[in-house]
Amino acid sequence: MSSQSNYMQRLSDINSGARAMTNAVITPQMDGEQFIGEAAERNSQLEQAVSGSIFEAFGESAPMILATQANAVRAFKKKTGRMPSAEVLASSHKALENLAILAGGKGPEGIMESVGPMSTSEGQILRDHMAALVLPIQLNTITNDMVTSVPANFDRTEIFRVERIAGNTFGDLKKGDVIDQFFRGQYSSMDQRKALGVGDGSKTSFTHAVGMPIRKSGANMSGYVVVYLDRNQVAVDDGRGNIFGNGVTGSVNYETGEIAVNFATAPASGLEIHVGYDVSIEKDPSLIPSVDHDIQSWVIVPHESAISGQTTVQALFQARREFGLDMSSMTVTAMRNILSADKDRKRLNDMWFFANGTTTWDMTVPSALAYHEHYESLREVLMNISTELMMSTKISGLRGLVAGRGAANVFKSLRAPYFEVSPGYKEIPQPHYVGRLFGMYDLYCDPAAEQWETLCFAKGDNHGDSGYVAADAITAVPFKHPVGADLRHRDTLYELAYRTMHPYNGRAWFRKLKFTTS
Repeated sequence: MSSQSNYMQRLSDINSGARAMTNAVITPQMDGEQFIGEAAERNSQLEQAVSGSIFEAFGESAPMILATQANAVRAFKKKTGRMPSAEVLASSHKALENLAILAGGKGPEGIMESVGPMSTSEGQILRDHMAALVLPIQLNTITNDMVTSVPANFDRTEIFRVERIAGNTFGDLKKGDVIDQFFRGQYSSMDQRKALGVGDGSKTSFTHAVGMPIRKSGANMSGYVVVYLDRNQVAVDDGRGNIFGNGVTGSVNYETGEIAVNFATAPASGLEIHVGYDVSIEKDPSLIPSVDHDIQSWVIVPHESAISGQTTVQALFQARREFGLDMSSMTVTAMRNILSADKDRKRLNDMWFFANGTTTWDMTVPSALAYHEHYESLREVLMNISTELMMSTKISGLRGLVAGRGAANVFKSLRAPYFEVSPGYKEIPQPHYVGRLFGMYDLYCDPAAEQWETLCFAKGDNHGDSGYVAADAITAVPFKHPVGADLRHRDTLYELAYRTMHPYNGRAWFRKLKFTTS
């Protein structure tokens, strides 16, 4: 299968996976654009959504699993003000599909073979708990807003880059030229303008060969062929092959596009001469410019993560007897949170490591400025970084920032409307969302980063438009181990995930901002 076919299939998979998750997890709990307020009504709608969805594969636990995903969506919307992206929803749907395959003992050879099918007691896997964590873990990681999420296979997957290219030679482009966001030339428009030359004070004749038929002027439609001197119109054609103007004559062949212009007085040195014309696609429809797509693909592979937790049987029973606490559940929850944070930390470590270039900003307040006046100058600095990211990616400017502790405090000290803190914000020692900066950028905090450094990232709207690729092939699988002679109750979480810089120009999507003092 060609790269183009694979890419189109990927887009189809994303759309279908996102639609399936939306229909099951989001739509049932919505009343118009708002969440249903009554929990009982909301839960009733969600229970009805189980039928026909991926959650149906999890049997009696399906309503609980779906409700957990729905709760995560509401919490995410409250925190960020937006719904999960289609890529994240599709990636979560694929992870649930993979889980359903493993639950039936149908996984590929080598996947979990040591613990047996999850549908039996042999592997002792808490399938339902694992399924319930799929979307919550995805939405609890801040880096999902910085990466391309892909529907993940067990062994390998593809990532794509799509470029628009000119399908034929026309205007300012030759066949095969890349049409990126910076293209400002002539391609789709039939009215073209070309330079004939520059005056030198002696030359009076100038010619241009269009190489294709051009439209002729008529009695009521003059001006399809126009001559400009110093960007001022000085002559037009008459529709019969002649060019006339004040001190200007010439000829035009409408079939071949040959244009000749003669000046009675040689244009002064340095004056530009241009000619405008309309290409006649009526005479030759094959000249209509077309756009093709060049699709490149790279194969990437997944990586493992694992974490374990344990407690003594005595502590397990004491906590349950004296405090009504489930230590086993608390252990799995703690491991889940750590695994989620480690997922962020690993991705962030890669992004910090590969970031391309550093901009500095002096925190010292000049004597002539007030505190907030100086700190609000950060907006100009960020706009410059945004421009640099746009130029390097050719797709997107600055989308958000991940700040160290000190830098995050500087941003948080800005007054509204320059900074708006996320509702219910609490500072925690893990990577987390902070709020909205200058009404344009999402601000996150990475407590483990250098405190005065900030990671600036770009991200486009289309699939693959980011510098990093990530997804869960097997998401946070919990294992319960037998209690041994040491009377310890153990749990392990295992994960198989994709996390890699985009093979094409991944570094271009990240830059650093470093705060200094003079």
